[in-house]
Amino acid sequence: MSESTTVATTTTSAVATDLVAAGESVFKAFTGDEMSANAQKISDGITKLIDGAFPTIEGKVSFDLADVLGGSADVLNGVARLVNGAKTKTTGTVAAAS
Repeated sequence: MSESTTVATTTTSAVATDLVAAGESVFKAFTGDEMSANAQKISDGITKLIDGAFPTIEGKVSFDLADVLGGSADVLNGVARLVNGAKTKTTGTVAAAS
């Protein structure tokens, strides 16, 4: 029984860490700057909050919260990639339409 608790905690931590890291990547994509020490402390606190509240919230919802949060992290990573791509000027030429 304690083994399944360990697995759930590991999964929860991974979900929280991935989601917050994705948010940080969006911040960096938009600003071009690293987070300040104070912002990093807030980010770490949010990670701990999500990690601590996850089991309680998951028990009260009728859907797979881990998948929803994981999908949210994927979306945030996609936004960061989109913003970085929009900021990067390509050196190639665009072929003319015929």
